[in-house]
Amino acid sequence: MNKKYILIALLLLAVALGVYQYNNQQSVPSLPQEEQEEKTSEEKVSLEANYTGEGVLLNDDGRWIILYDEPGRPAAFLLLKFTENSICDLGEGEKTCDASNFIHGTTIEVSGYKEGQELTIVRMTGENKVLPN
Repeated sequence: MNKKYILIALLLLAVALGVYQYNNQQSVPSLPQEEQEEKTSEEKVSLEANYTGEGVLLNDDGRWIILYDEPGRPAAFLLLKFTENSICDLGEGEKTCDASNFIHGTTIEVSGYKEGQELTIVRMTGENKVLPN
């Protein structure tokens, strides 16, 4: 019977410790809304993106990817995801990204959130033209 009480006490202690740690985690303070709006798009990219790179924009069966070289891994690729906040500048100024305006084979630079083989675009720039063969 004593073992049962000790086990329950240890379980309660573990739960209490977990709750304590969760409540005491320090979060990154965010900027007031006015200051966020004053940031340029490049400053926003540096605050929000965890990946930057350059490569070639390709359409793979209706999915847009970036093909790029990485040490030890030539012809690597990432699947590109676009949100309503994704900004593209493909030679016509900064606009919300519209995949219907993309040209297969365009050389691009990207910044965004990389998770596995997927990159959610924060900003994509390039000259909307195909490389010569």
